[in-house]
Amino acid sequence: EFLVPDNLYIIGTMNDSDRNIALIDVALRRRFTFFRIGFNENLLSQWLNGLGDESKNKIMKFVKYLNHEIKTRMGEDYEIGHAFFAPLDGINGDDAKNEVYTIFKYRIFPLLEEYFHSDREILTEFLKEFYESDSSRKNENDRIPIIKAKEFKDFNGLMSLIEKTPENGQ
Repeated sequence: EFLVPDNLYIIGTMNDSDRNIALIDVALRRRFTFFRIGFNENLLSQWLNGLGDESKNKIMKFVKYLNHEIKTRMGEDYEIGHAFFAPLDGINGDDAKNEVYTIFKYRIFPLLEEYFHSDREILTEFLKEFYESDSSRKNENDRIPIIKAKEFKDFNGLMSLIEKTPENGQ
């Protein structure tokens, strides 16, 4: 006989932006209780403590800027969540800086490119410091924004570009 104890809770996460699994989503929503957990600025702030106040404040401001732009263009279901930064919990100094670089370079920016896959020019509108048109394509209509990888090779390169964004440059 199989029994599930009364004190066992199964907690799963699901991003509303995963529209390609809509039928599974409907089935799950009929069977379980769901509640929204939005962006937690306090938790993000806590996880960024290992960077020092100056870098922490710039990244906090940049993430808020990204979320404002994403929410304006796509809706709040697509915002960058604090969970991206969970690996920073308990690490400091260079390890924290390397992790922040990895989070942006390999998780957040590829996600943004996927969000705006059909119209990548949007990225150059609000992330012009990070993206440039691919001038190697002969037809101007075929040019898509590409990440400025040459300027974005480490934490310092990331911070340099963050400082140039409109929100942080004020």
